[in-house]
Amino acid sequence: MKKKRNLVESKIFKQVVGIDVSMDKIDIVMCYINNEQEIITQFSTIIDNKLKAFNKLTSMVEKYRIKEVPLWYNMEATGVYYEELAYYLSGKECQVSVILPNKGKQYCKSLNQKGKTDKMDAKMLARYGCERKLECWKEPSPFTRQLRELTRERITLVQERTRVKCQLHAKDHSFEPSPQTIGRKNKFIEFINNQIDEVEAQIEALLKSNGEVYQKIVKINSIKGLGIITIATILAETDGFSRFENIRQLVSFTGLDIKMNESGRFKGKTTISRKGNSFIRSALYMPAISAATNNPDLKIYYQRISSRKKVKKMAVIPVARKLLILIYTLWKKDTEYIVGYQSAKAA
Repeated sequence: MKKKRNLVESKIFKQVVGIDVSMDKIDIVMCYINNEQEIITQFSTIIDNKLKAFNKLTSMVEKYRIKEVPLWYNMEATGVYYEELAYYLSGKECQVSVILPNKGKQYCKSLNQKGKTDKMDAKMLARYGCERKLECWKEPSPFTRQLRELTRERITLVQERTRVKCQLHAKDHSFEPSPQTIGRKNKFIEFINNQIDEVEAQIEALLKSNGEVYQKIVKINSIKGLGIITIATILAETDGFSRFENIRQLVSFTGLDIKMNESGRFKGKTTISRKGNSFIRSALYMPAISAATNNPDLKIYYQRISSRKKVKKMAVIPVARKLLILIYTLWKKDTEYIVGYQSAKAA
């Protein structure tokens, strides 16, 4: 009885509903944190991952929540299974946070959990939300959502084409390869090429349907080494840079930020964190190689960095980061790329 009275008297700062989403069901754990840094579980339940079951979740949360105390819903970006619930809660004007799975995984390690179940994951997400400052998830615009679906479809097709080409290369160099097998592989590659052309045409048509966006893309496309598809991919993954207030946030989101490795007198190699959007990193790699050869400004930048690297390939990553910053700057300022701008500005 004494324990209950102490909990009532303690001040509660935040309430968080931890949500572990799978294809068929959703595990839910609701917790709050008080001024004694205690995390108390209020309730736990399981519902179906269906739209008609989401009302049960919100009504149960309303039953247990403490009024005038901030309430958050925290979940992981697990494939596409979280999207329907995230859009539902956002439509109800709830504070929703969607974290990357690697963040949840690293936090779970710090708890030293000896097991893993869906309920434990939901409780972990509730604890994470109680202890950390959460960022509010904003649903992308219909235009961005459609653009992202198309650009990701293209990436999947390109990856599949690469895989089939590797298989074809192996067959060509094997002993007495079957002509029928090689013929089918070539037909499959031709089919994928047609699919890629169709998706790219649909992407371009979608961009042209939005005159303001397309005009900005044409200006950004003045950077030598870039193409419209690359720019479209970056805009789709960043929701037109609407989620970022500065360059540092953008670079961190893409995983192109620098990860230091120093301790005392020890100084290890610096690398990029790779903890971010892999679609953007993949989309920028080949344009960075092209820009390092064809873009006068970025070519000088690449040569200066590569002269300090043992492996010249490592200098491509800073060029990719530079391209990303250029795209962001031109988008925000709505202007074209000027060759030699920095040199002229210094003069």
